[in-house]
Amino acid sequence: QMVVCADDIAPYQINLSPYLLICSFNVLKKRASIAEKTEVNAENARTVIHEVKGNIESIEANIAGLFKFAELAPEEGANLEQWQAARQTLVHRIDRLDDWRSAKQHLSEAKTTENNIRQSLRNHPGLDIPAGATATDKLRTERQHLAQCLRWVRTSAILQLKQAYNEADEQAATLEKLQARRTEIRTTLDNTGHDRALENALNQETQAQAALEDKRDRAFLSEATNLLLDDVQQAFQAEHEPEVLQRARELFREVTSHAFDFELNGDGSFTARDLMQNAPRTLGELSSGTRMQLLLALRLAWIRTQEQDASPLPLFLDEALTTSDEDRFKVMAQSLERLSAAEGRQIFYLSARRHEPALWRQVTGNEPAVVDLAAIRFGKADADPQDYEVAMPPPVPPPNGRAPEDYAAELVVPAYNAHTDAGSIHLFHLLRDDLDLLHRLLDTWRIHSLGQLEALLKSSAAQGAVTDSGLRQTLLNRCAATRHWVALWRQGRGKPVDRPALEQSGAVTSVFIDNATDLAAELEGNGQALIAALRNRHLLRFQTHNINSLEQWLTDEGYIDNQPPLSPDERRHQTLRRAIPQSNDQADDLNQLIDWLETAIHR
Repeated sequence: QMVVCADDIAPYQINLSPYLLICSFNVLKKRASIAEKTEVNAENARTVIHEVKGNIESIEANIAGLFKFAELAPEEGANLEQWQAARQTLVHRIDRLDDWRSAKQHLSEAKTTENNIRQSLRNHPGLDIPAGATATDKLRTERQHLAQCLRWVRTSAILQLKQAYNEADEQAATLEKLQARRTEIRTTLDNTGHDRALENALNQETQAQAALEDKRDRAFLSEATNLLLDDVQQAFQAEHEPEVLQRARELFREVTSHAFDFELNGDGSFTARDLMQNAPRTLGELSSGTRMQLLLALRLAWIRTQEQDASPLPLFLDEALTTSDEDRFKVMAQSLERLSAAEGRQIFYLSARRHEPALWRQVTGNEPAVVDLAAIRFGKADADPQDYEVAMPPPVPPPNGRAPEDYAAELVVPAYNAHTDAGSIHLFHLLRDDLDLLHRLLDTWRIHSLGQLEALLKSSAAQGAVTDSGLRQTLLNRCAATRHWVALWRQGRGKPVDRPALEQSGAVTSVFIDNATDLAAELEGNGQALIAALRNRHLLRFQTHNINSLEQWLTDEGYIDNQPPLSPDERRHQTLRRAIPQSNDQADDLNQLIDWLETAIHR
């Protein structure tokens, strides 16, 4: 039942703070952070396991190839004893490797000597036996040949002995020098040992190592203690978080089209979270409309909790939607309509703007009961046609069978800046294959980005937005894979360096800030190139210690990433390896998504 009354009726007000301060919402934040880190660690562990399995298979293949090369590989189906025997044979051969090398060297030298002798015999005149000679002549000739061979061998042996003698004489001289050097070294060592410097150094090393191990153990213990405390705090938060906060968060996400969530701080204050940028926002940083929606969500949730099983009380809203734009008014009006229908609650909405009844009727399709105080008090309505004009945002044009590129051009879809959070990427880059769903999310649900889509799919409104459960899971898989891909694209690419970054670093004084900003702009914000240019004296009189400080700050803050950037194929393989364990048979769909993302970022 919808009734609009005069604005002089006092609103129904309730103080929430005593109830909300019963628990610390900060614990939930830590738990979410730990869960996210744990998930990343689990993904990294699965990656390492996969790589280790591949290394094991490669090593086993190398071992089998080694046995095959050594002609020791047992036949297929061999038992363990046969493999052990083959291994023992291989180890025995390895142990005799030095003997084999020595024998091979001697054999090579003998073959060389044999070839030299044969060459000399072939070139020596008169060693050939003439044709037609008698047996005696042959024997005489052979004897002469043999005598000549013996003389040649003796001469050759004498030459080799002389050469060996000369080499031995040279080695003897070298040996004397080495012996003298050894004596000097021993003397030096004896003298050095007397001052116990080495012993003292070893003792210091042992003490330092013991101290380091003690610090390591204490660090491990501290980390384990923190993890246990975080687990206890997270368990407490999960079991004792008031139902009112859960309801308020769900309603706040819904009325902001899943663009915002909120968190409860330790001091009882609230902090909103921008789901598109994944960044916290204080209440002072929110627009008046969003801040009003947060407070309204808290009050509605508190009312539901207070009523429990009792009949729902009427709800009075005094100018509650005045500061909302048309889009937020639409979402809030629809939410209040669902609240009224689901709970049988009567809602009184007090407004001084005459066009709001018409706006309510347009966005909800229902005709509210209107009480015009001017007509009651003065007998006539003080109305003007302009009071009933409704300014609605232009509708999102439907695709009407157009190609994705043409539809994106009409929507003016922005290219994605991968240096911003993945939650800000436009939905078109995830739904090029389903433009009708894209249009419904943009026009009806006012969902424009990945972060908003994730929040919607994880809320109770997901079934109304995307009825097919399989499609909802596919969309969640695409969101997760997109975040993996963005993180991989950023590897080796620091954030662009601009003037605010240079000012925050504290290493660039006011004398150089303008020139340093211009230089960073010329280098397209490349932090590594900026440091290199400064070291090459592009800015005269810029001190070295300031360059070092700037480089360290840029590295710590993510403006310089010394890792090598990944190629498109490497990004694809690692994205699939991280995302497919979560999406099973989604490889083809994710491959298509990666093609879209590469296009989105390089358009």
